Amino acid sequence: LRLSDECRPSPSRIWFSFNKLPKAQEVCHVRVHIGGGNTSIGDPYEAIANNSLILAREQKVLELFLKTAKPQKSKCEFSLDHIGFGSLLPYCSVIPFEIVGSGVINPAPQHACLKGRLRNPQTNEAFIEFELVNSEGIPIKEALFFGDVNAYVIDENLKLYLITPNLTQSEAQAILNSPPLPLLGLCHKESRQMFYTLSRLGIDFSCLDEVAVHPQSSQIVLRLILTLDDLSKKMCARAHLVTEITDGDFSDEVEVKSTGSVPSLHILAPADLDEERFVDDIAIPKLLIRPHQEEQLARDFLYHLGAGPARLHDGFELTGDDALSLLRSISHKDQMPPFIKLDDNARPSIIELSQKATLHIKAEDQKPKRVQVALGLSPEFDQTNVDFSLLVQAKDSIVVIDSDTLVVINPEIQARVKYLCDMLGFLRPLDYKNKSVAQIALLLNSFRDDIIIEAEPELLAYLENFSIKEDENDRILPKGLVTTLRPYQHDAVAWLSALNRSGLGGLLGDEMGLGKTLMVLTHLARLKELGQSRKPALVVCPTSVIDVWKEEARIHLPDLEVIKWHGPERSLDSKITDADIVITSYAILRRDFDTKLKPLTFSTLVLDEAQYVRNQQTDSFKSAKAIKCDHRIALTGTPIENHLTDLYNILDCVEDGILGSKSSFERQFVTPIEAGLPQGAFNLKMLIAPIVTRRRKAEVESELPPKIENIVHCPMSQKQRELYSKYIRSMSGTILANIASDA
Repeated sequence: LRLSDECRPSPSRIWFSFNKLPKAQEVCHVRVHIGGGNTSIGDPYEAIANNSLILAREQKVLELFLKTAKPQKSKCEFSLDHIGFGSLLPYCSVIPFEIVGSGVINPAPQHACLKGRLRNPQTNEAFIEFELVNSEGIPIKEALFFGDVNAYVIDENLKLYLITPNLTQSEAQAILNSPPLPLLGLCHKESRQMFYTLSRLGIDFSCLDEVAVHPQSSQIVLRLILTLDDLSKKMCARAHLVTEITDGDFSDEVEVKSTGSVPSLHILAPADLDEERFVDDIAIPKLLIRPHQEEQLARDFLYHLGAGPARLHDGFELTGDDALSLLRSISHKDQMPPFIKLDDNARPSIIELSQKATLHIKAEDQKPKRVQVALGLSPEFDQTNVDFSLLVQAKDSIVVIDSDTLVVINPEIQARVKYLCDMLGFLRPLDYKNKSVAQIALLLNSFRDDIIIEAEPELLAYLENFSIKEDENDRILPKGLVTTLRPYQHDAVAWLSALNRSGLGGLLGDEMGLGKTLMVLTHLARLKELGQSRKPALVVCPTSVIDVWKEEARIHLPDLEVIKWHGPERSLDSKITDADIVITSYAILRRDFDTKLKPLTFSTLVLDEAQYVRNQQTDSFKSAKAIKCDHRIALTGTPIENHLTDLYNILDCVEDGILGSKSSFERQFVTPIEAGLPQGAFNLKMLIAPIVTRRRKAEVESELPPKIENIVHCPMSQKQRELYSKYIRSMSGTILANIASDA
């Protein structure tokens, strides 16, 4: 509805009536006519105040007129100078401009242009004179020029033309009033520069087509230089388009400038004519036709990619994503216009990283405990030997290495590089570090789908052995189990089996009450039945639960031979080597390690309530870590009691070096997690997921039996009642006294 209101027919006629067309330095008089039917308004200010008299677009033009013109004695009469008249001409299609006695100014649908005319061709007297012509090439006579930035011209029939390309009034008049341009003069440098300047202004020199010739060859070449913006620190690309022209012995490079019209000709003139003022034998230089249409398309191609004119030269500049778009276009030549050639000696090398990082692993032994590991991102990048910190700290998707090389990165590869550098201490590509096999195996288990492994086939096969992958056999339960496991308990037994096959230690961190003891006993019984455990397993636990372990084994797995290594009667007789499970306490472990337990080798070491080894300085930690065994399992419902390093120490006791150095663990996980950054906790969870299983009661509530509550009443004896009453009276008096003193 508002649109129809704006576009309604004008309710009143309005027009300007001029007594003449003002020439330069002249003033004309103008009368404003506003009316409709039998009504006429003598005050234009009233028309502006009354929205119902004229349209909104007419109001805007009238307001501009009243600001430009000088009022006279009558309210509707004004004076206007040549400059003011020119500023209003673009709006003569909104409000008619009448020239009294001559007619109304009529805007021409087509523009006018300045055109060169060649006279006396094929002779040394050939010259160019300039004319103003309409779209049909007919000269415009008795033209009056108006306007400032954009030049307008009115011909003898009051037809208004805009001169294109955009010229100022003074430029257009200077060109038309200049003397003819002799072609013979083009052999001199100053005249050639004037010719090129006029061409860039858009003067039509098609008249020279009849005397110009095509060069033997011409090629548009794109050159690029990379820089960093001093203020924004963003990558910038400086582009130059040049046309290489060859004709006989002549060869030259002509720059396609970023602004102005593209000249259609190049003047081939001997260089010595620029040096001599007087030469006996002078001839009109050869005019070579430039591929100006393709040059214009090449320039449009750069503009389309976001390029703009450079500030300090005639080329083009691009920054940030626009520069990247250009660089990606030239890296895929099928996206480039076919007529543009890339200058291989003046364009940057673009390194696009692989989608996944590559871990290069090598070792001297077939089954090493430690390996040499290096990080690679792509063959091209790895050769640069650039610090990874450049990629990690980059805020944009482009990293400029130098003026000839840049790297294209994405957030995923950037995050992965940061993680691996923090975890393994990489500084540069292919910078090998000595790491434990356990730590590398954990990385492979955690991020196998996100990284590529590059290693010798034998070493790669060895590393595959550390893969924690469950199979159907892992879910086979021992025949000696007389209890039905709950589903989550069965899952834990299968995980312990896969963990045992991998050779990596792990942590079963289920909450208290979910049956960790039964799960581990089932796992140990399974290993015995399958013949995978020919040595006793050692369970280390607090003294208070030694009998709990023995009783749980008797109830659920009665076929297991379980003995306690505890109390004053313990001795190293044949029973300990013949048993399936030996149970001892942390106190006995510390006391007997050097004298009795150190020489023995166990199949599995189980550390129950593993928070006892959360401190590396304690004898419990040192003794547990020194026990010789094939596999280690830690059990605790509170893997982190006081600090995140509790978890690090427990896992380090279970598998030496599996989380790398303590300093790197604190830098990569402890610091960001304590700072409240969720990504740190997520990264740690992803890393330890293969070797840590933790379920809370709420997660497996549906699999647990109903809660059983038994209320047992215990009556007090007479002495107990008297003592209880005594304490009640004593405490009540103290509390009442404190209340009274506070009041």
